[in-house]
Amino acid sequence: MAIETIEDKMNFASAMNDEQALNED
Repeated sequence: MAIETIEDKMNFASAMNDEQALNED
């Protein structure tokens, strides 16, 4: 679906942050 909720955006941002943290290690 094209419509995203704020929660979806927060979950996506959190996933991106987690991936970056793993890459930095």
